[in-house]
Amino acid sequence: MDKLDLARYILSAVFAIGGMLAFIGAVTGGEWLLGNRDVKALVGKRHRRAVQAVYAILGLAIVAMAVALIL
Repeated sequence: MDKLDLARYILSAVFAIGGMLAFIGAVTGGEWLLGNRDVKALVGKRHRRAVQAVYAILGLAIVAMAVALIL
């Protein structure tokens, strides 16, 4: 395994963890995600369910990017 393969696996792991956190936070309605000061700008203007759906879709897309990096 050369350095580029190792970097690709590390980047893929970071994407997978971030995507899973976003997806889990959206599905469970986690206050730790949706109560964040930066996210409140989105939640205040839109329905909370819509923001949860966007985060779930983005989380799955980021996990898909992680899988694509490995393949």
